[in-house]
Amino acid sequence: AEGENVISENENPNEQDNDSPSLESFTLEALALIKEAQQQHGLRHGDYQRYRSYCSRRIQRIRKSLHFPQGARNRVTPKKVTGEILTDPRYIQLPLFCAERCWAFAMQLKSEANTEPRKK
Repeated sequence: AEGENVISENENPNEQDNDSPSLESFTLEALALIKEAQQQHGLRHGDYQRYRSYCSRRIQRIRKSLHFPQGARNRVTPKKVTGEILTDPRYIQLPLFCAERCWAFAMQLKSEANTEPRKK
């Protein structure tokens, strides 16, 4: 069910397996981070293109600082953020800013579609 911990029948929830590595948890103030970025980088004036380019630059800066590139110069090999590579809280910001970039692009297209008259 949604929101519940799923445990198989032969596992005891109070036992911990000593062989498995303990997972580190990270906290991210997502709403505060996004609202501050939106206000400082274009959305105060409804400039979705400026905010989208900020998100792209921010993603690139995070990837560069984490040494987590998308590929070599001539080939792109997308990497997913998985639990095994989560060693820094900045890894959590990558999908967050990717979603913000996509949202800003959709809002930019929506605003451009409303300003242009339809051709008959």
